[in-house]
Amino acid sequence: MVGKISDGNMYFDLGLPVDQCCRVKVVFPTDMPMTNDLKALDAVGVIAYNGAPSGRDFVESSFYLDGCTQYTTKSSAQLLLSMQSMKNKGYLQQTQSFKLYFYAVGQDPNTKSCLFSDATKVYPIAKQEANLVL
Repeated sequence: MVGKISDGNMYFDLGLPVDQCCRVKVVFPTDMPMTNDLKALDAVGVIAYNGAPSGRDFVESSFYLDGCTQYTTKSSAQLLLSMQSMKNKGYLQQTQSFKLYFYAVGQDPNTKSCLFSDATKVYPIAKQEANLVL
């Protein structure tokens, strides 16, 4: 609904395998910025997640999710992202692009734990863009 709060789903197919330990960053388009209305996310696929978005950045209008608990050997890693309570544009029109960035994250060589908090161990691997019609 135009200018109202609603839920939205995005499906991404990366077309490449993903290592264990990854980060997904979603950047909202400038004509439909992320607001405090975005309450919860549900992610299924290379990242399994349910809860409030983490790493929110209202200046960049983005959030990120950390995950990828195991290596995905499929030739195509997929992600279904459901966003709850997302504020729609004030008029009916295709949005500018949502941007989705995938990052590989380094692992501790001894414990094999993911080093999400070490920015020097986060490496970009893919970017996709998608538009919505709202």
